[in-house]
Amino acid sequence: MRYDLVSILREGSEDEIRGTTFPLPTTSTRAEPLFRHQAEALAAFERNGRASGIIHLPTGAGKTRVAIELIARLLKDDPKHKIIWASYPKVLMHQAMLRMAEQGGLFAGGARILWKHAGRSEASLFDQAQIVLMMRDDFAGSLQDASDGRIKNDPLRAALKGSSGVTVIYDECHQLGAAGLQDALWAAHDKLPSSLREKLRFVGFSATPLPTNPDRRPLLEEVVFPLNGGSTTKPDWNMMVHSDVTFQSLVKQRILCPINQTLHQSQAFS
Repeated sequence: MRYDLVSILREGSEDEIRGTTFPLPTTSTRAEPLFRHQAEALAAFERNGRASGIIHLPTGAGKTRVAIELIARLLKDDPKHKIIWASYPKVLMHQAMLRMAEQGGLFAGGARILWKHAGRSEASLFDQAQIVLMMRDDFAGSLQDASDGRIKNDPLRAALKGSSGVTVIYDECHQLGAAGLQDALWAAHDKLPSSLREKLRFVGFSATPLPTNPDRRPLLEEVVFPLNGGSTTKPDWNMMVHSDVTFQSLVKQRILCPINQTLHQSQAFS
């Protein structure tokens, strides 16, 4: 019987999918070629030495396509590298897994994905899969545990020790303003040994990447997306922004359609 991960993810419930390690099918249909704005976003990430930073794309511009391409390139260069895909709500995690399965052909050497069980810590977590998906609260908990040097065999701390590094892809990265997540990020910054902290990289994707509350932004500036040289496309944000693509620019390129203000204002679809 042919292994069809796309069908499994489309038809399976969360209980059937979560906690199971799935190999990405390398025979999946290869993703469509990148649009220019997507290729330019990835090129900017490369020019900045693959540093932590934000890739700011409007809704409909293909954030997931760019993120998966980025992951595939990281794993091609170093199959031992580890990836965390973090976000909220659950529908985004399910969608991300499905897109990775559909674009499995990008992962020429193969890769395994795993959506972490809620609240459950497994020492072998990053041995089971190169790409581990975590809900926001699970990711915060993982950071807190890794920051506590007393926890034996903590999976994230072990991954940082035993690999070239861990890249966190945070989808909808304005969520980094959440109080519990901010506490966990500060803990990682303050308590992780510098040799491990330097191996933790963050790439944020969102159409609205900044937390609404300005008081939540210093963490992003100082800890998550620091400038540290490189070239940011949004100097006024005081943090690393690899790429900033506007909705209007994609309308001009006929990649996105202009908003119909009459329908929008009528609230016909609200």
